[in-house]
Amino acid sequence: KEIYNLGFTKSNFTFLYLVKYFEERFGKKKVIYNKGISDPRSYKVSFKKLENIISIKRKFTINDAINEFINQE
Repeated sequence: KEIYNLGFTKSNFTFLYLVKYFEERFGKKKVIYNKGISDPRSYKVSFKKLENIISIKRKFTINDAINEFINQE
């Protein structure tokens, strides 16, 4: 039995990156980032194990996902 992280290295974003992305995308602060909260966990994961056994390319970007989410209304 083996465990694989499913995803793409180019889609591995930090929370702060996403906050800044949303601020730039929507032109004003929509997210309040509380710098006083310390969370040492890291969600950056490696996809190398998966990339070594299959050859696939990312089909959608973060911008595609945000557009789809916004257009659901």
